[in-house]
Amino acid sequence: MNKAFFAGTFLSLSLASAYAQDPVYLIYSDRIPYTETSKNGDVQGVIADPVKQVFRRANIDYQWRNVPINRQLQLIENNQEKACLVGFFKNPQRALQGKFTRAIYQDGPTIAVVASDNPQLGDIRTIDDLLSNQKLILLNKSSYSYGAQVDKKIKQWDPTIELTTADNLHLFQMISYRRADYFFLTLDEAMQLVGRFELNPNAYRYLSFPELGPGNQRHIWCTRQVSDTTIEKLNKEIEKLTNK
Repeated sequence: MNKAFFAGTFLSLSLASAYAQDPVYLIYSDRIPYTETSKNGDVQGVIADPVKQVFRRANIDYQWRNVPINRQLQLIENNQEKACLVGFFKNPQRALQGKFTRAIYQDGPTIAVVASDNPQLGDIRTIDDLLSNQKLILLNKSSYSYGAQVDKKIKQWDPTIELTTADNLHLFQMISYRRADYFFLTLDEAMQLVGRFELNPNAYRYLSFPELGPGNQRHIWCTRQVSDTTIEKLNKEIEKLTNK
């Protein structure tokens, strides 16, 4: 009787302890087509969907939190809770601040969005032509990385920059109003935005840069509060998913 009582108590405590584990907060902001809050409150997109899949398959509890991009970076730096940012590029500085999983998504090629009637962009052939022209204004999102190659080129040429915290839809509008001359994006993202929000496709053109090669890889980037065991579990599921 006593053995059964203690066994039942132990089991109850074990289950309570398991359910009491804090979830990992999945930090995102709405950015079509990567992560987007649907009408029913769920988060979906070409990055959100595989992230949900690997967390579920790894049996790791999670909760979504919609957080502005600048505050997302502070979460990593402050390292005060178990949180993961979804869909970030990996670079050496970021690797020192938090923990990265394997790549969960491969971007398409990086392009520059420009106004189709901007006469200053007719002779642009390479990314060096673009960034070395100090007369042209780059819309650069604060605290953003555009991947190692583009970040390196921006640092090398030190172009004229207009810093902004606006989302990419507003960046399209700023280009059309000539607040700046160009900004960087992936072609897939540009086409999604133009189609979804019925922007005039004839108002813009896209400069491609074959010298940059394929697009960047995106990762799950976690605070150091997230255990190495959790990262290993996620990596195993990412490997299964990406090797299909």
